[in-house]
Amino acid sequence: MSVVRPSRLDVRAMLKQGVLAAIILASVSSAQAESGGYSYPVGLDENGDNFLALRSRPTTQEGVRLRKLAPGTLFGVIGRQGAWYNVRLLDGESGWVYGRYVGCCARGPQEPAPAVAQTTQIVVQSGEAETARLRGQVAQLTALVRANQEKQERREREAAAAARPAPEAERPFADEDALAGLSARFEQATANRASYLTPTRPDDQDLGRTARAASEQFPKVPYYIPGTRESGRFWIEPRVGDTGRLSYDLVFVDPRAGVDQKRAVIDLTPEQLDRMKLAVGKISSWSDIAHRNEVRRHYRKRVDCFPEAACPRDGDKIDGQSSTEIVFFVNEDGSTGGRIQRNKGRYDEGYNVSVKSARLLASYLGYVQSRGERDYAAGTRTAADLDVMFR
Repeated sequence: MSVVRPSRLDVRAMLKQGVLAAIILASVSSAQAESGGYSYPVGLDENGDNFLALRSRPTTQEGVRLRKLAPGTLFGVIGRQGAWYNVRLLDGESGWVYGRYVGCCARGPQEPAPAVAQTTQIVVQSGEAETARLRGQVAQLTALVRANQEKQERREREAAAAARPAPEAERPFADEDALAGLSARFEQATANRASYLTPTRPDDQDLGRTARAASEQFPKVPYYIPGTRESGRFWIEPRVGDTGRLSYDLVFVDPRAGVDQKRAVIDLTPEQLDRMKLAVGKISSWSDIAHRNEVRRHYRKRVDCFPEAACPRDGDKIDGQSSTEIVFFVNEDGSTGGRIQRNKGRYDEGYNVSVKSARLLASYLGYVQSRGERDYAAGTRTAADLDVMFR
């Protein structure tokens, strides 16, 4: 009995048929998995965010994030746009996810196991050289697909960067809710102008900051506690009390405190804030005088104190009375500075500042004062005041 051995051409034909059959079987199996199973997040960073964002639009530049999909979350793919998949969760919510992090397939919580497809295995005997060649072709195809995917992602990033507006000089902090609000306003404005050259509804809202928020945007003014390594910063907060009067809280903040960062608070009337602003500004001018005259000895002088009835004479104490004192001083090495001192009966506590900090503090006081007066005027206007304004 003679044995017929296949030629090399026959082997290559059989290899091609085998590869084609494997691809067809893989495609059929994939289609069956997609139709009979659910997709889920893959490739997440366990040491990072470890979630897949479900967004309202197929881009990170528009829309909002609807939900964070944890590993193991099941969803069905209902559409596709570029590198983004339109998916629907088991609870019915739908949105868009980035396709790179989508895997397939898994069974649902009540879904029976799919039947195992019967496939015909084609075994082809071939030389090692032919096998190596086929593996090389597979590697080349894989690299080509990956390169195309990265090219598409780069194009999307470049398009998004080109559409992004130039940065403004000052941009307030915005969280997800604020972004959603701005997006809604933009869509409304676009709809208003869709049919007309002017907006259909008012779009000139006055969304300025309050005086309290403005006080936090000013550069921080530092202070230090003499004789220690402790330091902190000033914070001035305008407020309106229950009697309807405007006042200001000069807060000494200790940012290193674990519980209460407010070290001390001085309540100032608008008149007292004016006096403190002038007194702190005078520290700077007196410092210039000391340097011009080369003063190099320990010297201390009160610049202002209020209320006058509660202010003790230099070196004295008044039981049961409290006052605020601004002091200028010169050290023996010629350095100068200022001190804001709170007299509490026979006890006093002080917070020292450098001359440069005193100049910045004077500007800070004036800035918050102007914003506080504007807010107070806006909040106390009556209808009669507006009638006079709009004659």
